[in-house]
Amino acid sequence: MTTVATMDVDELNPDQEIDFCTLGMFILDEIQYPPPKPPQYNVLGGAGAYSALGARIASPAPFESKKVGWIVDRGSDFPPDQTALINSWQTSCLLRTDPSRLTTRGFNGYDATDHQHRSFHYTTPKLRLSHNDLLDSPVLLHAKSFHLICSPSRCISLVTNILSLRRQTLYPLSPPKPLFIWEPVPDCCLPTELLATTAALGYVDICSPNHSELG
Repeated sequence: MTTVATMDVDELNPDQEIDFCTLGMFILDEIQYPPPKPPQYNVLGGAGAYSALGARIASPAPFESKKVGWIVDRGSDFPPDQTALINSWQTSCLLRTDPSRLTTRGFNGYDATDHQHRSFHYTTPKLRLSHNDLLDSPVLLHAKSFHLICSPSRCISLVTNILSLRRQTLYPLSPPKPLFIWEPVPDCCLPTELLATTAALGYVDICSPNHSELG
């Protein structure tokens, strides 16, 4: 007989107003530096963690910080001290625990001759967030703005599906349209993706590439 593990979800305050919600991934990073600098392990990483942190810096605790929403998926290997760190930010973080899987982890290696060069790969299966993950907490679905980091086609899909879910859950009311902040992934910032990127711009309010995407 096969045992199916259930995911434990920490509930958020159903009355909490959310100004900013990111669908960026959460990753626990291993960072390897050139000798003699020692490596670092279990470092909070991923676009989800850093966008939430950026929003948190601009949102003082204890009230404004709660308007920052994000999702963290904890596997069986998740360090308790990282849960304590996340809780110390006093944000509206939806913590989901699945003992049947490992936390998404990544390896970051820096070149000894070129400290600007960083290699990266996943060391455990990655868990990407989608619009359906917002159903675990309606307060996140009804956020005033959403941060998306993805390809142009996925951006269009997320925007249309988030708006559809909001209409369904707020029916018969007419929900206000949220702001969509899109961060293109570097792999898609190529001349061959120009038309797709231009199409995606019609679905978002802000396009926010970083230096890698602009290069």
